[in-house]
Amino acid sequence: MKKNLVWNFPFDVTYRSLNPYGWPQIVLTVLGPDLFGRSVSKGYGSVHIPTTPGYHEREIYLYKPVPISKFTAIFGWLRGKEAEYEDPSRVIAKGEGREVTRVETVGKLKIKFHVAEKNMNKFGYS
Repeated sequence: MKKNLVWNFPFDVTYRSLNPYGWPQIVLTVLGPDLFGRSVSKGYGSVHIPTTPGYHEREIYLYKPVPISKFTAIFGWLRGKEAEYEDPSRVIAKGEGREVTRVETVGKLKIKFHVAEKNMNKFGYS
């Protein structure tokens, strides 16, 4: 069963920098209720903010960690604490430790950007 959720909540972000290193990205943690109504992480994903002005659409494939064994999966489910990252922003945005984590795909999310730039030529970026 395909579920669509529309979060039509625009936000405005302003970045100031003289150096494009570490270009901003959006890191998502999707939370939802389990069988008992407890809030658990349902998936993680990230996408870099486009570097060119205009309208952009990106798809973010969501994934979540897989428990090490069936025992830890059952125990985690009973406790309401399924496999999850301790510090999602570090693991997802930078990728540290992600190469040793087994994950499963849990869905995808579409995000739309309207990017505007100001004074980029003034600082030598075109």
